[in-house]
Amino acid sequence: MGAEPISFVFGQRRDGTVFFSTSIWGNPSIKEMSASAEVKTPQKIRITEEHLAVQPSRTLRVVQKSNLLMKPNRIIDCLETIQIFRTENEIANYGEIRPEYSAIFHGSLHILTDAEENALAEELRRKGSVPQGDVTGSSKFSN
Repeated sequence: MGAEPISFVFGQRRDGTVFFSTSIWGNPSIKEMSASAEVKTPQKIRITEEHLAVQPSRTLRVVQKSNLLMKPNRIIDCLETIQIFRTENEIANYGEIRPEYSAIFHGSLHILTDAEENALAEELRRKGSVPQGDVTGSSKFSN
């Protein structure tokens, strides 16, 4: 339904700064509202992406939060929550600000080979997805 980070880069500089960067891809009809990345600790990153999903009869606001936890042995644990809200006009009419739909996904991420990354990008293009923008974040931690 929405925009998705497909791959990312993270690391730590000699001065203790942990950095993170990703590109978000999605359907060209998506109206991107905001996207951010927050480095919480040297092992934990949160990506927050918000967009409008335009449907023939209405528009929904989608908030997607991905929490990435770097574990030993190059394993990245991912917990993703997606909440779908009515737009401001519908909230004014119905008086609700709770999500209309919610979903939680959990899994482990792995390092892609160049061939896997190229195949994924090609699949997204075949489905009509386009790059929506880049998201970066960094925080300095003491060495």
